[in-house]
Amino acid sequence: MAPASLPARIWRNRPRLAYLAYRWLDDRVFRTSHNAFAYGDATNLLEDAAVIRVRPTETRFCDYVSEEDVSLIREARPDVLLRFGFRILKGPILQAAPYGVWSYHHGDNDVNRGGPAGFWEVMHNKPTTGSVLQILNDDLDNGRVIYRSYARTDGSSVWRNRNNYYWKSAEFATRKLRDLFENGPAAVEGCPGGRDDVRFYSERLFRKPANVETLGLVGRYVARRAREHVRRVREVDQWAIAFRLSQEPVPHTTLYRFKERWPAVGTSWADPFPVEDQDGYSVFLEEYDHATLRGRIGVARITREGAFEKPVPVLERPYHLSYPFVFQWRGKWFMMPESSQASRLEIFSARRFPCEWTPEAVLFDSLQAVDSTLVEIEGRWWLFTTMSPHQTTRNYDELHAFHGSTPFGPWTPHRRNPVKSDARSARAAGAFFWKGNALYRPSQDCSGRYGSAMVINRVDQLTPDVFQETVVARVEPHWRAGLSGTHTLNSCSGLTVIDFRHRRAKYSRTSEVIR
Repeated sequence: MAPASLPARIWRNRPRLAYLAYRWLDDRVFRTSHNAFAYGDATNLLEDAAVIRVRPTETRFCDYVSEEDVSLIREARPDVLLRFGFRILKGPILQAAPYGVWSYHHGDNDVNRGGPAGFWEVMHNKPTTGSVLQILNDDLDNGRVIYRSYARTDGSSVWRNRNNYYWKSAEFATRKLRDLFENGPAAVEGCPGGRDDVRFYSERLFRKPANVETLGLVGRYVARRAREHVRRVREVDQWAIAFRLSQEPVPHTTLYRFKERWPAVGTSWADPFPVEDQDGYSVFLEEYDHATLRGRIGVARITREGAFEKPVPVLERPYHLSYPFVFQWRGKWFMMPESSQASRLEIFSARRFPCEWTPEAVLFDSLQAVDSTLVEIEGRWWLFTTMSPHQTTRNYDELHAFHGSTPFGPWTPHRRNPVKSDARSARAAGAFFWKGNALYRPSQDCSGRYGSAMVINRVDQLTPDVFQETVVARVEPHWRAGLSGTHTLNSCSGLTVIDFRHRRAKYSRTSEVIR
């Protein structure tokens, strides 16, 4: 059949021409070379595979595979069928393999069923864009979810949003197939709380918007982007720190009682890590220069009476440094700052604590590891870090764990890596801490806007094969008006330190504010 002419295609799609025009413009403005939707040739990957060609029976929205073809597929004895390229797949084909037909839904099926993928999250300004791998049943996008992930929505563009989380979700099927091979039927029992619970979907079935709805959506999107641009022109986000002295052995939790310390205009202080010494506390932190867009590590002093001395630089490299995770091992001090801009994870040792540091080891090379955190549990060291499966995706979402006999490795990857794929609580927000017999992991909520809040997770199980944690608290930047973020929490021996973000006029002449 000859393809329809251009006028015929335009006439057929006339109810949604505004949507198609927006997507055409968005694709051309924001498309990059790292295109998740570029066509590729998979012939070489399938040259040793048996091929059964089927032609489904098509209704208006659904595809059905004939009983004869289903019988041929069953005779091949597949464990799993992966659905690519079909429309809504129904009928006996869904029971043709013992572990079902696996299918992607590029959206959070609890709140968004239908499509287009990645579009409504941008238009509705949602902080996260979900994606699931599910075992299909006859209820659209309501199959058993065996893998669920949340990515931070890129509100600047539908194409950029889709490109980011399609790259990430490409790994899901491989991870679950490996899980099925290693763990058998338990791998497909579904996500926690997802298989046997009663679940309702109370949103509409999303479809491509008609012309009038598209114009309203795009109008609000353009207005929102214009407001954000004006704010960036007039204001700058600045990070500062706050601290509280107390007798508590765990982090102090009443944030409005903290003393705030702000840096000069053009600088931010963030990622504070305190260490106790004889005279008080050394607080290692990131000093970020807004002009050079680069951070270095500084150390501030806090006396036992609460007096604060501004930080002095102690570690600077020709690339960005932040998150100065400081730890002691065998009587010696070490620092593991974030150095992802150099594509490696480094450890420095103190030649003269706390001011002089020298390179000690490179744990990972040719790898962008973000906000890496160590914890020792019963003689075994654990390294937690967020990494992206592709250099084209962000590093906010996927938490990886490694274990070894020393803080320098050798490191063995956790069998379930990544142990968490969720922009709302994956990335570290400071060192682990104990309260009683419970271990807690602070993490960042990077959904929507980076560093918007912190999440406190209780570690319920940590072994080389299992990682489980439960969210027990959120730390929001609401203790004072004007704050817009907080993303690091640390404490030691009576001192708790956090950071916070506020907006400041770009051309303010105020050099420093101390409260």
